[in-house]
Amino acid sequence: MAVKVAVAGLDIGTSRVVAAVARSAAPGRSPVVGACPSLGVRKGVVVDVDGVARAVRQAVDLAARAAGVRVDAVHVGFSGQGVNVLTRRAEVPLGPQGRVTAGDVADALQMLRCADVPPGRMVLQVLPVEFSLDGVPFNGNPVGRRCSRLVLEARVITADSQLVERLIEGVTK
Repeated sequence: MAVKVAVAGLDIGTSRVVAAVARSAAPGRSPVVGACPSLGVRKGVVVDVDGVARAVRQAVDLAARAAGVRVDAVHVGFSGQGVNVLTRRAEVPLGPQGRVTAGDVADALQMLRCADVPPGRMVLQVLPVEFSLDGVPFNGNPVGRRCSRLVLEARVITADSQLVERLIEGVTK
């Protein structure tokens, strides 16, 4: 018998918590969903970590049992007043006759992950929007292209640090 590998997603909202579990070893099958009333979240903010933990456990258990798998990890989604999007640019000089490497792209992304964000906020994700090679916009992956200056424009998604810490505590408790 093949090992059942599951991918789980979790959405924590003000009114309910929803877990979706899909068996990745069975392509074409719809995910199984478990939902329960949200506990401990008001207006997108965790106000009771224990309540969030109970709701998360209940939703994940319902979906996992229905899918017939064990869930060891989840991808968590949330929204609320503490999430913002910033537009930022990072520039990586390559020198004359340079070629863009995967390391150069990684360096640009890392520069944006460490970008200045307001106090009390943390970077959750960096989403590339557009690359520019020597000032010329470039769509797609620039690795292997010649240029002397790589610029990445990206959306930097930030969130209130305390909100994220309380959410993590509720999910991992």
